[in-house]
Amino acid sequence: MRLRVARDLLSTTPLQVKEVAARVGYRYVGNFVRDFHKLYGLTPSAFRAESEDAHGGKTSRRG
Repeated sequence: MRLRVARDLLSTTPLQVKEVAARVGYRYVGNFVRDFHKLYGLTPSAFRAESEDAHGGKTSRRG
């Protein structure tokens, strides 16, 4: 559940990976990166880059 929220934050906000990790309850960004990679097959940074490519530019701040 929290990794799904992190995925959404990465694709819709300009928050840094460490900020996303903290917002979804990770104390250590390394653990967040490991778990995200296990689930999605990409690091959070790579996921964001692919998301930006798919949406034609930078992520935007919502809400």
